[in-house]
Amino acid sequence: MSEIIHDLRIEKMSFGGHGVGRYNGLVIFVPFAAPQDLLDVQVYFSKPSYKKATILNIKEPSPSRQIPPCKYFGECGGCNWQHIKYETQVAQKQVIVEEQLKGLLSPQAQILPVVASPNQLRYRNRIQLKFANQKLGFFKRKTHDVLAINDCLITDERLTAEFEKLNKNLSARGREVPKIEVSLSPDGQVQTSQAKNSNELSTFSQVNESVNELLRKTVLDWASGEAYTKIYDLYSGQGNFTFPLSDSFPRTLVESVELNVDNVSRLKKRLNLEGISPFRVLPRQTSVDLYLRREILADGSLVLLDPPRTGLSDEVAKAVAQSAWKKLLYISCDPSALARDLKIIMNNSPRKLSIHRLQAFDMFPQTDHVETLVELSVDS
Repeated sequence: MSEIIHDLRIEKMSFGGHGVGRYNGLVIFVPFAAPQDLLDVQVYFSKPSYKKATILNIKEPSPSRQIPPCKYFGECGGCNWQHIKYETQVAQKQVIVEEQLKGLLSPQAQILPVVASPNQLRYRNRIQLKFANQKLGFFKRKTHDVLAINDCLITDERLTAEFEKLNKNLSARGREVPKIEVSLSPDGQVQTSQAKNSNELSTFSQVNESVNELLRKTVLDWASGEAYTKIYDLYSGQGNFTFPLSDSFPRTLVESVELNVDNVSRLKKRLNLEGISPFRVLPRQTSVDLYLRREILADGSLVLLDPPRTGLSDEVAKAVAQSAWKKLLYISCDPSALARDLKIIMNNSPRKLSIHRLQAFDMFPQTDHVETLVELSVDS
């Protein structure tokens, strides 16, 4: 029988979403725990420096513990923090971001508080579903079995209203669909797309528009007050930041670099609709790695990085480090990847760089995921 640990006090939440306790000098990670829980747990995974355990008994529930609002919580592979009150979720995300970046923060760095989401539920404007074995839903936690659902509490009700009709149509056809994307268009219309394999439908847009708007405003605020020779929006997607930056700096060329063909096509379509000159916004359909092999970022420029969760390649990080930009803004949905990339940039730059300020944004309530904005500046 595996080891049982009694009276484990949970200190905090970890990067990765588990509760953290300590026992005989070892860190114990416990999924679905809450800060200040007192638990009996059973170990299911051991390493010399840490263990992972499941909850057997909650002896003293945390003041932050609540009844999860979703009936699928725990079985569904999506949300993992619905059992924690929202104000504690936000506070724990602050702790996680600061811990991941602590080795890079100087005493002068401005650490701003997490921006909470105006909507704790019903915030997602885009989701991806699966259909298999006559079931429409999400993968069950840690499996590839589909959990049949008829609602998702973090998803906009205009999207969940489509579930029943979608399920009937797919059931009538009787074949599996590995990825079904249901999303809201900019004008609020429901859009549905289906893929033949899980690698299709790879276009990206932020899922929480209310927090995305707060993030855009902060990016523009942090970029303001300077003149730049050029602005680079790297990993630009459909132009989430390209267009606001162009509006705020109408006399400065914004070069938008994005690999995904569909994203670039949508960006170009909007440029044409709004009559924006290529002397103001110049789209580049290529990978950032390839772009930076051919181009040197202009001296005195503003560089905005918004890469996927995996972060930057070493090649991109080192190319950015060697450039003489004036200000660098980095947006990340993975604070560990962010810390790794910033360390590479700071260690490989001929200039002395430091984190001027950072702020996290709760783009993903009810989960451990968090968006972080960092401003890297040149020390005078």
